Formats: sequence, C-alpha cells, structure tokens
Amino acid sequence: MKFKGEIHQFSVLDLIQYLYTHEETGVLELISTKGEKSEIFFDKGQCIRAKYEGMLKLSEILLGAGKINQAQIDVAVAHQRTNKQALGMTFRELRMVSKEDIHAALTKQIEDGVHELLKWNAGLFRFDNREPETFDDFRVLFHDLVVPEATNTAYMLVDAISKFDTENNAKKDVEADGDAEENRSENIGFSISLLKLMMTDARKIEHGSSLLTLLLNVISEYATRAVLFSLSDETFVGIGGFGKMPDGTSLNKAVRALRPHSMENASLRTLLETRESFSGPAPKEPWILAMYELIGAPKHAEIMLLPVGGVQHVNAFAYLDMGDQVEGIAQQDLLDLAAAQTGVLMENAYLRTQVKNLQRRSIR
Repeated sequence: MKFKGEIHQFSVLDLIQYLYTHEETGVLELISTKGEKSEIFFDKGQCIRAKYEGMLKLSEILLGAGKINQAQIDVAVAHQRTNKQALGMTFRELRMVSKEDIHAALTKQIEDGVHELLKWNAGLFRFDNREPETFDDFRVLFHDLVVPEATNTAYMLVDAISKFDTENNAKKDVEADGDAEENRSENIGFSISLLKLMMTDARKIEHGSSLLTLLLNVISEYATRAVLFSLSDETFVGIGGFGKMPDGTSLNKAVRALRPHSMENASLRTLLETRESFSGPAPKEPWILAMYELIGAPKHAEIMLLPVGGVQHVNAFAYLDMGDQVEGIAQQDLLDLAAAQTGVLMENAYLRTQVKNLQRRSIR
C-alpha cells in the first residue's frame, strides 16, 4: 500500500496510529515546510527505527547513558580497523553492550523522534511498503537485536503525547487567558479527532487491546497518569498504563503486579454493578492503598475510575489522576464518553471474532 498527502490534513499522530492499528510494514516519510526529511520505519505496525534532524546515533546514546565509555570506544575503533565491521557490531562482539542496552537506546531514539514529529502541523507525508534497511551505525536489521514483541508503539505514542501535553501546559501558564482558551479548544478538538478515529477504524480492529491503547491516547490529553485493569474472575489485573513513579521511572510495567479483587473493594463492586464512572477523592480501600504504595499518591485528591464495557458487563476499567500536578482532571464528560465508546467497540470486536470462528467451523 502507498499513500501520500499533507500533514495539515492528517496529523503525524493519526498517521502513526493508523499504521500501528493496520499492522503496516514500510516507511513513513515526512518532509517539513523547510525541506527537512524524517522517516519512521514500521514492521507489522511497530515503530522499529527513526531518522530525523538532530537525531543522536545509538553509540552516542549509549555513551550518554554510561553504557560505554570513551576508552571502550577507542578500543572498539582499533579493533574495527582489522575486522572491518560497523562500530556498533564491534561493541557487541567485544561484549561492551547487551541486547537490553541496545533496545533501551533504540527506544529512546524512536521516542525522541516521535515526540519531535508530533509537533509538526504542516508539511508533506508519504508511506511506502518497503522492507526496513539497516539502521544507524550498527548496520544490522532490527530483528537481529530485538524481537517485535519487545516494542510497543501504542505506549510509545502515549508517552510522547503525555510529554507533548506537559510542554504545552507549561507554555499555557505564561499565556494570556484568551490564548489559553484557544489552546484548550485545540486540545478538545484533538481528543474528538481521536474519538472519531476509534469509531471509524473499529470495524478493522480485531483485538480489544488495540482499542484500549486508543483510549489511553485520549486519557493522556487530560490526565498525567493512568492505569488499565482487565477483569478476570472478579479480579482486576493491571495490564499497563502511562505516567511516572515517585522515582521518575515509568509505571507501565510496575502496575502489572496489581491484582485488586472486586469483592474486597466497594468501589470496584459499584463499578461492576452500575457501569458508571467515578470522580472524587480516592476511596480508602485495599486496592487503592496497595497501588499508592507502589506508584505513589497523587497531589490532587480527585481521581477518576472509567468503566470499559458493553451492554452486558464491564470487562476493564481505567484509573486516572494528575500525579504531581495540583489541578484536577479536566473534560471528565469527554473521558466518560471515550470509555463508554471503547467498551462498545470492544464488545463489537469480540462478536466479530466469534462470528468468524463460527464461520470457520461451519466450513469444516
């Protein structure tokens, strides 16, 4: 598949989200109004490489992260003269860096690129289905180092959007009231466009997890932190989220250890029975206390619980707060709508899968 257009018609976020949702493989080329060329490489929807103006090489990122030092670089360069390998592969051969080090550097490189490219509001884009080339100074294919499942474009987008939104909020603090109101309107329009994306692409989405990541994109516009829980036998299981822990690290993986049981927590029982969202001071319940022990309590007392379910029942919910911000959660009605829409779409996706399974069985 090939397509092209202008960025003011389709934002960079919409393009990346579309390619991720449709599991496309190829290269998204972006050209700014100044003629600067950037590229994002995809493999089955996952961002696996980025090239952009001012991009740090992987070796520079590893050096900055303290994974290698200048003395090691000197040794690797001397060794490179005899083995004629790329410098990055020499680092690996000499066991100076691990796959995990390279994966972390790759992730940072892509995240930094996506964050910068989300700021573009004009220019041209073109997508072409072609296989990814070797990248940066390592001269190897992505799959030689990291399996596709180790990347997560959806969470990468959420983190980039959250960072982008934080920067915008900082700018709003020094703007006039009129300008701030205009920016708020733009943010609402941005979230509505994401809701439209959820609805228009729903018929093509086969997995509920993809719809939940779209919901996270909307939430990230108005909350600093969020945790997603999925229901399994009256126990909610933490499946991920976005935001920071007290030590500044991402909470995404840490919250997967959370297992709140609905029977032990009144707020979760109410969530299942009424299928209505909750907004207010955090209830002093075991699951909340356990979560705050892990990720820290927010500065603002108000939280939101957004049930995600269809006509019959709730099968997931999102917890969100403002982290270290002092203000409350904005646009709660829109967030409630986004969660309700996600639940309906997930139910539809499940029904479509069941119909396909029945059709396969009937053919046999």
